[in-house]
Amino acid sequence: MCFGTSDEEYLERPRQLQGPKYKSSSSPFQPPPQGYFAPGGPRHPLEIPIDDTDEKVTGFMVRYQIPHLDGSSKLSSVFQWVSDTLLIKDNEIAVIKRSTREEVDRITSERYKILQDRDRFKALYERDSAALATCQEALYQANTENEDLRGTIAHMQWEHNATLVKNQDEYEKNMDDQDTKHQAVVKKLRLEIDDLKERIAEYTSQDSAVISDDAFRTSLLSLSQQLLKLIDYIPKPIQQQPDTKGWSRFIRSVCWTHLLHGFYQYPLGFGIFGVEGEAHRILSHFSEAIRLQLPGDANNLTMSNQQQVKVNEGRGFLFERILEDFLSDNRNSEKEFTIYFRQNIERVTQDLVRTLQQCCGQALDSQVNKRIWTVVRDAGVLALQMGSQRAHVMLVAHVRGDIVKLKHMFEDETGHFTEEVKVVVDQMTQPGLMRIGNGKEDSTREQVILKGKIIPLKTGD
Repeated sequence: MCFGTSDEEYLERPRQLQGPKYKSSSSPFQPPPQGYFAPGGPRHPLEIPIDDTDEKVTGFMVRYQIPHLDGSSKLSSVFQWVSDTLLIKDNEIAVIKRSTREEVDRITSERYKILQDRDRFKALYERDSAALATCQEALYQANTENEDLRGTIAHMQWEHNATLVKNQDEYEKNMDDQDTKHQAVVKKLRLEIDDLKERIAEYTSQDSAVISDDAFRTSLLSLSQQLLKLIDYIPKPIQQQPDTKGWSRFIRSVCWTHLLHGFYQYPLGFGIFGVEGEAHRILSHFSEAIRLQLPGDANNLTMSNQQQVKVNEGRGFLFERILEDFLSDNRNSEKEFTIYFRQNIERVTQDLVRTLQQCCGQALDSQVNKRIWTVVRDAGVLALQMGSQRAHVMLVAHVRGDIVKLKHMFEDETGHFTEEVKVVVDQMTQPGLMRIGNGKEDSTREQVILKGKIIPLKTGD
């Protein structure tokens, strides 16, 4: 270290440029000792002259371009320049050392972090290595268990195949037994079917065509559907509560009351002319002439089977001819009975229109009247079709207050009663349809073609 600076001051802070310091005038100037060399660059070391020769000092100042300070000697100027130069170099060295120390601190900090990361990654590596070893062990155990499961599955499959073969043998044996039993049952049923076919063949060999139960069922259902559609054109009274179901049931009940009274007051077609008038009287005389008797009539027992067949044939022939004449729609050559039938259709239509107008409290549109006429006509045609059959095909109806046993012939439209129970009728929304016998040797077998619908008031018991 030069010029009396301590190592600590040299390292910690740069020197400040100061002017030359001289001793008091009482102290004579002391030149540096012989052979003293000041530090300088490696190529051009600075040599402080020891010779007081002015010429050498001047040459040194020229060589290094040292300015001559005013008021001082050349030698003092040289010393001042050397001191300033060393001070600058010391400051540069101090800056370099400080930056170097900062760089060392940064590198040390990064090295510490790197060491921490290394330790952390080493711990993670050891943990993952342990987990990998565990997974490898678990995989080995799983492979071992899979091999065991494959063996178990193979054994179960073998047992399943064996059981399947056994069950197949038992199934085939049971099927053979069932086939044997079924063949016996089928043989018995075929004998019954053949018997029924013979009876049907005898029935269809008569002059008139037999209308099947399905056709009658379709006709009655179609009539019920027409009534449901007709309700949409019957306006409800202003004071009527918005009960759509209740209004629909009421109107259907009213319509069926008029239709039954107009065409079905007497069974087997003898109500097609209503309950009054000339045509009704003529038809009633005819029914007495052929001694018409209803099923279940005690006096029916006095008639022989041959007489009953003739009565059915005569009745069927009469209504079949009226039906054919009406459906031909040749009004210029219609028979009297057909004319009476048309007149009854008009009369029933007028009565029903009048009643519906009273129910809704206003006049009905002409298009609605045409719809009502169509419903009445189809109801009359259905009555003629029933009368044209040799068998007894009849509608079964009930009025308010009747006690009816549900499930056999009638069902509850509301769905409140589904079991076989007696109820008191409030409204009938659709009559039932049934066939009795075949018009020849069978006069007792009953067949329900279509169940009727009622609205019950309460249970009968």
